[in-house]
Amino acid sequence: PLPESQLDRFLMRISLGYPAQDAEFEMLKGGNPRDKIAALQPLISKVELTQIQLAIDKIHVSDAVIDYILRISIATRSQHQFSLGLSPRGSLALMNGAKAYAFLEKRNYVIPDDIQAIMLAVCGHRLKDSASSAKDGTELIAWLRQNVAVVI
Repeated sequence: PLPESQLDRFLMRISLGYPAQDAEFEMLKGGNPRDKIAALQPLISKVELTQIQLAIDKIHVSDAVIDYILRISIATRSQHQFSLGLSPRGSLALMNGAKAYAFLEKRNYVIPDDIQAIMLAVCGHRLKDSASSAKDGTELIAWLRQNVAVVI
């Protein structure tokens, strides 16, 4: 396990799970996967990636949405069930992740649903339950969704 200061540097933690049985069968049947690396082709160019990053930077986040992110962060720092709250870096990650999500949803502005959609991936590994450090953050995220009101 990484210390909290290093975990906080990762924007998100996501799990892809196990592959489907047929995909794993093909993987096992396919020989050495390193041999296939040379045949990989990029899906987008460096220029396209830069354009996407610039477009995401321009996604609008209203003051009301920023206030919602801030109230989430403050709740994690002030409520007894959190032994480790969301850092300022975590708040920034929540906002940037929401901007990227809004971009994928083909919007040029963030809504609270964007924050809710990414909250577990962005905050789950940053938060610690005061009752048990073994939990993955799911219960804490559920608590935040229920108790931090969306006021827009």
